[in-house]
Amino acid sequence: MLKAAGKDSWSQVFKRISAARIGKGWTWDELAKKAGIRVKSWMTGIPATHPTDAEVRKIAAAVGTTYEWLRYGEGPDA
Repeated sequence: MLKAAGKDSWSQVFKRISAARIGKGWTWDELAKKAGIRVKSWMTGIPATHPTDAEVRKIAAAVGTTYEWLRYGEGPDA
């Protein structure tokens, strides 16, 4: 799991991942498949879990953005 400390809350990370997914026209299942990860409960917006660092990096690659943007809201997509 990623460290809880960071510039943005996990809800902001979820919103950026969700916006990137919607921008591609993908379902959560499609995003998971394209990123090579399993569908997890955090994808439903349930805050009980968070994506791992590795998952955020794989999602970033799949949607064509950076880890820094998805995780912290910083970088070229800011």
